[in-house]
Amino acid sequence: MVRERGANLRKLPFQELKSLSEVEHLALDRREGTISMGAHPLASGGVLVVIQGYLKSRWFGSFVSTFALDGFYKYPDETMAPMTQEDIWEYD
Repeated sequence: MVRERGANLRKLPFQELKSLSEVEHLALDRREGTISMGAHPLASGGVLVVIQGYLKSRWFGSFVSTFALDGFYKYPDETMAPMTQEDIWEYD
């Protein structure tokens, strides 16, 4: 689901992504979860778009969660770049 949201966000124009801040609550097989999506401004004028998903464990409830992460950089000229490993570590 996180990859799907990321793929859809990659299609949006920079101007729409600039102010992205959204949290989606979901349930999957009776497990609660959230997907948060946000754009973080860069000094270059671009944004780092981060999509994070959390899903509570089937057996351990709120003590253990499954985590997924996707992200990319998008710039005013509509070019994109993949999220760096350093940024992945920061959000992981």
